Amino acid sequence: MVTPEKALELLIEGNKRYTSDQSIHPNRDKERRKSIANKQAPFAVILTCSDSRVSPEILFDQGFGDLFVIRVAGNVVTPEVMESILFAAKCLGSSCILVMGHEKCGAVEAVVKDAADDIKTIAKHIKPSVDKAKELGSENLFKNSIQLNAKTMCSLVQNHPVIKSLIDQNKVSVKPAYLDIVSGVAEILP
Repeated sequence: MVTPEKALELLIEGNKRYTSDQSIHPNRDKERRKSIANKQAPFAVILTCSDSRVSPEILFDQGFGDLFVIRVAGNVVTPEVMESILFAAKCLGSSCILVMGHEKCGAVEAVVKDAADDIKTIAKHIKPSVDKAKELGSENLFKNSIQLNAKTMCSLVQNHPVIKSLIDQNKVSVKPAYLDIVSGVAEILP
């Protein structure tokens, strides 16, 4: 099993390779497919948006079986998403959970602009972060709303009793991140 620290390091290193056009495209051959056919053991969970510009395996230069990817508009934590995270952490041994928002997120933008009638369920999860960003009176309401949403969703994951226990045992880490679409940099947020 990969430690939480090593898992995060692997993600950061992969993103650096990607952003510098030095991707090595690991674990994408026939041998890898054979080796993981009967059992998967992804070292990290990535919860991110469904946006077509956000592809974790590419952004973090990883291959088959490396990442357990959960994608939903606005990277919101619903009961189904939480159960998927729990499955990866408890049953598959994933040791790093990254909750990644991204620049130009349409779901967050819809909530910021009060135009989320078509995504009411998702908007309900995002609205508290947008309200908090508005309270803070930030210069860049849209970017701050996206980052606060990633942090809020990260907090929901961290505070789940099972995940909290895994964190206390140093078996799992949970981090928020923000993806700059143009540069491709996935910044780990404080």
